[in-house]
Amino acid sequence: MATDSVRFDSDGARRMLALLERLAGGEGVAESELQEVLATPAYRLFFDHHNRFEGRTLSEAEFAAMLRAIPGGRFATANEQLATMWQRFSQAPARLAELQALYEQVAGGDVVPQAADLARRWLPAGATLETTIYILLDGMSGGFVYQGQVAFDLLQMEGADRFLKVLAHELHHIGVEGLWQPLSEDPALSPEQHRALDFVGLLLGEGSATYLISGAPQEAEGVAQWQQHMGQLDRLFARVEDLLQRTLTGEVDEAAFWAALPSFLQGYMGEAYAVGYVLVERICRALGSEAVLACLREPGSTLAVYNQAAEGIDGAYRFDERLAAALGDVGRET
Repeated sequence: MATDSVRFDSDGARRMLALLERLAGGEGVAESELQEVLATPAYRLFFDHHNRFEGRTLSEAEFAAMLRAIPGGRFATANEQLATMWQRFSQAPARLAELQALYEQVAGGDVVPQAADLARRWLPAGATLETTIYILLDGMSGGFVYQGQVAFDLLQMEGADRFLKVLAHELHHIGVEGLWQPLSEDPALSPEQHRALDFVGLLLGEGSATYLISGAPQEAEGVAQWQQHMGQLDRLFARVEDLLQRTLTGEVDEAAFWAALPSFLQGYMGEAYAVGYVLVERICRALGSEAVLACLREPGSTLAVYNQAAEGIDGAYRFDERLAAALGDVGRET
């Protein structure tokens, strides 16, 4: 595997914890001090992330106003993002000792190198991990990858052991996305082919990172949804196939494709996670983990490899062979 570099920056979390302790204690905090926290690289990424989606905005002034409301325990806003954040930030003063202990465990231990090693174990040769991992207090996104960087919310962490697996999951995405970059930028591919491969990449990326690294959801809010997904796999696979077919033929244009995609991501772990998980599970069990790594090297081959694995599994859904071949041709063209 090529040389890589995984950097760790916990300054955002450290500074925010100190700020919350002062605010909760009724101590006055100068505006310049608050802005110093929001100017850290972790919180610059935080604002970029929460402002990247159409129809969702979060300003520094709004966020700062929410923080200053913590001593009084009351805050009202029409911003849905901020309202979600307030639910967790308002509880932070009562959790300061717990959060500080978790911070020290994560920041001072070997979690990051162990997570990087776990991610590398399930990456094809040639993949690299070149990123910075930020720990901060977010209140909404438990973890996210944006601009090639990874961030995790201390407020939603469930211990260092679980964090290790979740971090390895996100690092796996970094490695895979770097491996796929030449394909995603290939000018020889049509817009329809790019979108279809983006969708396959979502399934394969989330499926491999979940099945091989982090596992099915353990949290109560995710278990019920996951069980529901597992009970209707054929319907979910058919939905995936339908969108792929219509995307490749051009029946679904760019706007319609991106409008349809969120329906596969709704909830704690949406349909794309479930289909991807089962897809990878069946390939791995029938053909071995090397077959999954081969798909990660050439994502266009995924449906054809999956169909090969499904041949020996009674009742397993199989994708249309022409669709699988068309996507395989896209991979070979690169």
